[in-house]
Amino acid sequence: MKDLLVQICARLIWPAVALVAGLPALASGVAAHDNSQLVSGIGWLVLAVGWFMQPLNFKSRVANRAATLASASIGSPRIPGVLNLCGGALLIAGFVLRLVHG
Repeated sequence: MKDLLVQICARLIWPAVALVAGLPALASGVAAHDNSQLVSGIGWLVLAVGWFMQPLNFKSRVANRAATLASASIGSPRIPGVLNLCGGALLIAGFVLRLVHG
């Protein structure tokens, strides 16, 4: 039961962190027609979906990490990995656009 509570908390907290960072960036990007903010906001939202599907868990031991992640994951294990890579790439692209265009 304790593992279930930890998984539920992790499943809600980490995407909430990404949403708190992503929604204001997305809103300011739409309002100001700023592509860098828009791309960064979309990246945070993609990360929120990936983190919801496979929550980050720092408490598991290294030997049990694969089993813990597999038991907490929703759907195919590849989908959260692809979402996390795409979200990270979008964040980096947004930061580069912000640096290039000021």
